[in-house]
Amino acid sequence: MTRIKTGIIWVVNCLLISGFVSPALALDGFTQADRERLVRVEAIQTTFMQQVDKRLEQVDKRFGQTVDMFYALAAIFTTLFAAVFGFAWWDRRSKFS
Repeated sequence: MTRIKTGIIWVVNCLLISGFVSPALALDGFTQADRERLVRVEAIQTTFMQQVDKRLEQVDKRFGQTVDMFYALAAIFTTLFAAVFGFAWWDRRSKFS
């Protein structure tokens, strides 16, 4: 079992080292194509962030509507409880009078 773990660790280390060494050996550096690609990525990121902001605003609106509905239901149940309690109290008082 330890021989398998050692082999896996060796393979992973080799892959990591080759992944870090290959870009360091590149001679061309940061080219104009890389700059253009970076500009496109920044534009896409800006568009994505605007869409995320729009969706979060929609979620906030829905959440606000849900909170308003909760307050309305709480008011209805409070009114019903007060009415039933008041009726029961009035009925008990009128029975003993």
